[in-house]
Amino acid sequence: MSAAPAERTVMDNQFKQMKAHARHLSKGMWYEWRMKLLEGLRGALNSTAEGMAGDGATLLKQEQAVQNVLPSMLEEFSQLEQQCEELQAHAAEFDSSKQGELDQARRRLVEVDAEVSSKKSMIEKYKQELKASEEAIAQIQQEKIDCQQATRDAQRVREELKGWSVAEVNTLKGKKGSSTSAVV
Repeated sequence: MSAAPAERTVMDNQFKQMKAHARHLSKGMWYEWRMKLLEGLRGALNSTAEGMAGDGATLLKQEQAVQNVLPSMLEEFSQLEQQCEELQAHAAEFDSSKQGELDQARRRLVEVDAEVSSKKSMIEKYKQELKASEEAIAQIQQEKIDCQQATRDAQRVREELKGWSVAEVNTLKGKKGSSTSAVV
């Protein structure tokens, strides 16, 4: 800043040239980057275009194949549409004429379902009653066995503790009296 005006002008010019040079180098790098980017895009676009051309050829072949089959398929389609309309008309006619029978059958089915569920509940009730009866029978049989055993035990004890009746004593006395006169 303390340089002479002539030197200062030279220095300013050199500084401007350096800035311009740096700007040109920056633009050059930017253009180079952009060209590489565009080359990559161009390659991708070329491969896409080649693929589309191949797809176009395939589509042409398929279109020709379809053109050969299309008239017969259109005729068959119209026949099937007509058949579908006839079947729908027949179904509508059937529905209207058989609707009463269907409703009656549905009602009967509901009644049968109710009856079946009622009978199932009754069967379940009877099963529970049967189970309770079987348990009671088993308990009674066990009690019967216990009573029979107690009766046998009581008869055995009665036999063991049985006394002599007067007739038996007299009979025995009479037999002994004739052979031995006095032991009582």
